[in-house]
Amino acid sequence: MIFQICIVCYLDYYKTIGPSYIGLSQKHIQMTILRHVVKLQKSCQRAVGLVTRNMSSVGGHDNDHLSRTSENTRENVMSQAIVSSVQDVSQTVKLLSLKLINPRVKFKAGQWVDFFIPGLEKVGGYSMCSSPTKLIKDGTLDLAVKYSEHPPAKWVHTQCKMDTKVAVRVGGDFHFDPLSSPSTDLLLIAGGVGINPLYSIFLHCSEQAASTGARVNLLYSASTSDELVFKKNIDSICKECTNFNRQYFVTKENTQATKDLTNSRINKSTLANSLESLDRNKVLCYICGPLSMLQDMERTLVELGVSEDRIMYEKWW
Repeated sequence: MIFQICIVCYLDYYKTIGPSYIGLSQKHIQMTILRHVVKLQKSCQRAVGLVTRNMSSVGGHDNDHLSRTSENTRENVMSQAIVSSVQDVSQTVKLLSLKLINPRVKFKAGQWVDFFIPGLEKVGGYSMCSSPTKLIKDGTLDLAVKYSEHPPAKWVHTQCKMDTKVAVRVGGDFHFDPLSSPSTDLLLIAGGVGINPLYSIFLHCSEQAASTGARVNLLYSASTSDELVFKKNIDSICKECTNFNRQYFVTKENTQATKDLTNSRINKSTLANSLESLDRNKVLCYICGPLSMLQDMERTLVELGVSEDRIMYEKWW
């Protein structure tokens, strides 16, 4: 009975918003409903004790964004969005600016969006690389998308143009609000395009730097110097905000080493040095990058005395 009620509620919800509201085809709407029905069915079965522990892990290695993030928080509000700009920020990464139609959409620094593309069954998932303040001020948010053969990413790189209509929905439990924790120090550790949510946090913290006084250290690793997207802006922020520091790491290219850039991976010594300037009783560590990097960084931070409950990362990256 509970499951039947859930289905009726979700069908009514999608009938209300309608395909014209979010810019998707009726077929795409129906497929989205089906995914939610399956999720609701599992939730309702768990509530009455019908799902075993082993069954709850099914789909854990699915390459589908909606499956990977099915247990994450999602907002109910969806919005049509118009692509207002597309630009190359590296040889493999495109930066999209989206103008959102629905003014009710908000996000926290570090969160992502479900990215719906008309005509594509697959749904993309991309972290915002802009500050929440930008969305509040001018109604836009930015996404940096790395090329891959995954249909949404490939579409961004080969077909996306200005004035194209898409749709987005905010989700994610990996976020930080500097005003809610004004005295918290941050250690941000990024690998490759994993910089996106951390750059959003970095930007948001810099906007509140005068009122919080928190210290922020960013460790950013990429395969080549060209892939250190946002480097120019990061450098500029660190010059303006004296409590902000950055260090870059290039792993597959011999480039000119500087005080802030080295040809190596982030290692235990690097982490130890970065933690020295932060308050270990207040520091929060945010990690985003390849899975092997997440595991290595978490293990090393724990060895250095950081409590596990102060280490956050995106498991689906």
